[in-house]
Amino acid sequence: MIGNCCSSVDFQNNSFGEEILRATGKGAIGYVGGSANTYWDEDFWWAVGFKSISANPVFANTSLGAFDRIIHSQPGIAINDWHTTQGEAPMAGNLAVTQSGSNLSHYYWEIYHLMGDPSLSVFIHNRQIFGLTIRLLSHLAKLRSTSTLCHLLMLPFQSTIPY
Repeated sequence: MIGNCCSSVDFQNNSFGEEILRATGKGAIGYVGGSANTYWDEDFWWAVGFKSISANPVFANTSLGAFDRIIHSQPGIAINDWHTTQGEAPMAGNLAVTQSGSNLSHYYWEIYHLMGDPSLSVFIHNRQIFGLTIRLLSHLAKLRSTSTLCHLLMLPFQSTIPY
């Protein structure tokens, strides 16, 4: 989750970012947000890249924001501009704020943080049906050996995202 807003990962109090990660049986696997005040223009650029502020920003592969670098749904985003782990999410947005030349660029590098595992690559893609069937799942459920089950579940699958 990304909270492009003020103080959602405030370190002085129990913040929204902390609470959503700690929620038992629900919540999030990672949360990116600001630990202090954030600002309208810089938050816009952080999200969609440095361009004129509008309600309907136009994509340009010369000014990528956090969402462009994380989701890469637009054509023309070079693979070396992809940010594929949670830990890269704050950097993805902060690069756009830096590109803007804002006097708050340094400040943004200090306040945007990830709460969660920075090495985790979140699978963001159009929904696809994977090749598991009910028979396979019922077979796995009948296995009694935990080590056999773990070994089967750790089989690699072919990713559709070229890294």
